[in-house]
Amino acid sequence: MVRSPCPEPLAGDPAEFDEPLSLPDPLWEALEDVCRREGVRLPDLLAGIRPSFEGVPMVEAIESFVAVYFRRIVHAQERNRTAPRH
Repeated sequence: MVRSPCPEPLAGDPAEFDEPLSLPDPLWEALEDVCRREGVRLPDLLAGIRPSFEGVPMVEAIESFVAVYFRRIVHAQERNRTAPRH
């Protein structure tokens, strides 16, 4: 299933978000998980993603952001699991 458009109005300059955001449900759910973890609204998260991936279509930027975000969590958990206990 693909949801479109973004479930909330986007913050910032509307011209920045002129492409439709049709994303698969698991990707929307991942974005919502990030918002809960970080205490931010979805429009603000999306507005923050854009500058980090300049020149990349927004859908690809979101996919990359989600992958990097959750890989960092996994790596942190692995470090904690293998860290020596005192």
